[in-house]
Amino acid sequence: VTVSCSDETSGVNNFEYKFYYKPNNADDFELFSNSNASGAIDCSGATSTNIRINMASRTSANGKGPFIDQLSETDGLWKLWYSVSDGANHTVEGWSPEFIVDRHAPKPTVNDVNDLIKQGDALTVSGTVVDDFGGTIDHVTVSVIHSSYNSDDLEKFKKTFSLNDGLVWNPSECVYKWTVTWDEDNSPFKYPDNYEIVITAYDVAENQYEIKKAVSCDNTAPKIIF
Repeated sequence: VTVSCSDETSGVNNFEYKFYYKPNNADDFELFSNSNASGAIDCSGATSTNIRINMASRTSANGKGPFIDQLSETDGLWKLWYSVSDGANHTVEGWSPEFIVDRHAPKPTVNDVNDLIKQGDALTVSGTVVDDFGGTIDHVTVSVIHSSYNSDDLEKFKKTFSLNDGLVWNPSECVYKWTVTWDEDNSPFKYPDNYEIVITAYDVAENQYEIKKAVSCDNTAPKIIF
């Protein structure tokens, strides 16, 4: 968070700040309990200064230091209370605009897929996606990959789901569900050996999470000897 302060007459003397947090699905903001989320910065009478407080890192920051990380349940709405005083003891205080923190990726799942498939078989892949920290899902991609695929194959055997196209909310499980089928006339299993099914979920903050499923394709029939 960056704040610019200026006072052309007696200079900026002090900047005080407190971060308030509203968890996803909560009703009200609350003062964030970490001691690094509040503090005061001596501006030494500068006529103008830029205050930078890094919530997740100390890099190039004036504030005390980081106070959120990906292990903390800190996704949600935030706002900053501030108070600025000048050399003549004039004080102004107020609130920053509200802003969103989203540091956690959505988590996809995939339902069971046969580990061994014959060449030309149809393929149905289904699963779910959810953001346990309340972030907004952007899209999910499902890709079938083989080492012999060309660029057309990679595009042909890739499906993208979004909230407006293919992601179906299931209120009883509180997840989005998705499914895709490539039938026998459009089978991704053109070659023998090993395939990989890759499911990647993205949220609007560009966090992403990927899972993979290995599938083998067998195009050799059993031999019968009398």
